[in-house]
Amino acid sequence: MAGESRDRQGQSGEAGTGSSGGGDGGLPGAAQAAAQSAAQLAEQAGETLRQAGRSVWEAIQGGVAQHRPQGRRDH
Repeated sequence: MAGESRDRQGQSGEAGTGSSGGGDGGLPGAAQAAAQSAAQLAEQAGETLRQAGRSVWEAIQGGVAQHRPQGRRDH
């Protein structure tokens, strides 16, 4: 992955010339922005998957409840 960021620096020209300071590990501004964007996308994807899983689980539980015999035999 480090090689990819170096390639992008060479192509972008001025993107890597600014000093971002701070504790960003020395990443150029464009790479830092890309990393933050990727982290946000990953977080959104994780939340979407959690919601989808919850919906599937609720649908399964609803289907099980509908098909459960009315005699209520637990064992």
